[in-house]
Amino acid sequence: MSGEQLQREIDRCHREIAEIERQLRAGNPKVQGLCLALFDWSAELKILEALPWKLTWSDFLSPQMRASLAHPATAMPRFKSQDAPALCPAVAN
Repeated sequence: MSGEQLQREIDRCHREIAEIERQLRAGNPKVQGLCLALFDWSAELKILEALPWKLTWSDFLSPQMRASLAHPATAMPRFKSQDAPALCPAVAN
């Protein structure tokens, strides 16, 4: 699950919880069902909020960088050691 998807799901949980609380405060007679739904959405929210540690480092990259990772042969030119700057110019000569 990407960071964007995770945030959408968390936002949905907040909306569902707010709607259930609104119905309870408005006097909806289906208290037992609403409480069960509130419990379910609250549990879902806790699960989702515990997920960020499961995200991979690529979730924090731009979509362009993620796309380039999908095709590594075209992502970046091959590194050649002769192209690297000398670490110590005095020793390089």
